[in-house]
Amino acid sequence: MYFLASLLYLTALNAEKDGDFLRRSICLFLVILLLTACTNSYSFSGQSDNWKMEYQVTTPGNGVESKISILYTGSDEHPEHIYYSIEGMNSKREGDATYPEKGIEWTSMECYDCMPIPKDGEIEVTIEWDGKKEVLMLTSQDD
Repeated sequence: MYFLASLLYLTALNAEKDGDFLRRSICLFLVILLLTACTNSYSFSGQSDNWKMEYQVTTPGNGVESKISILYTGSDEHPEHIYYSIEGMNSKREGDATYPEKGIEWTSMECYDCMPIPKDGEIEVTIEWDGKKEVLMLTSQDD
């Protein structure tokens, strides 16, 4: 796909030298179309008695970028610290976090040349706080 986009871009550059505006415009349009077609995005979500979570996955080219949002929905005061574990397919992410009143949200570039979680996969999330523990199953929100 990237090879084809590169080839079209070079054709557009040659068309610019020749003064062929129409051919250059068509080639640049096709380059943009091909490059935007290379990005795939989908999301997972789930909730438990006290937590709601969304996990968005974007695959720009050969990388995987994720955006994670964790929101406390319980009736007690929100916890100050949480431990979390996120497992899906061949990946696991875990750690401790200070929990701000508005919730946790972060974006990270996870890896290059790796397999993202499949759209129809499931993600298991464990959250521990103040001596309590809940497990959420995140399922795909894209059909």
